[in-house]
Amino acid sequence: MDKSCFPKAKYTSVVLLKPRTRDIPQIITLVEIPVDGGYGRWGSWGDCSITCGKTKGIRTRYRLCNNPEPSGGGKDCPEDDGADRQACTPPLKKCPGNYEEI
Repeated sequence: MDKSCFPKAKYTSVVLLKPRTRDIPQIITLVEIPVDGGYGRWGSWGDCSITCGKTKGIRTRYRLCNNPEPSGGGKDCPEDDGADRQACTPPLKKCPGNYEEI
C-alpha cells in the first residue's frame, strides 16, 4: 500500500481487514488521533522599538504553532504568544533636533 497518500500528522494507524471471500472488498479504516501543536522555527528579530537615544529599546521575534499544527482535537501550543523579546540599543546614540532625553 502506498502510504504517501496519508498525512503523517493526522493519521497514525491504518487497519486493513482481509476479506474472507473475493467478493467482499477490503475495508480501510483511518483512525484520526489528536496531534498537539508544536512551535516552528524562530523568525528574524524585528527592529528596535526606539530609533535614537541612550535608553534601551525592545526587539521581538516570533514563531508559529505549525510544527505540527494541532489537529484532530489536539492541544494548541503552550500558553505563550510565540514571541521572544530582548533589550536592544537604538542605532543612533543622539536623537536629531532639540529634544531632551527622558
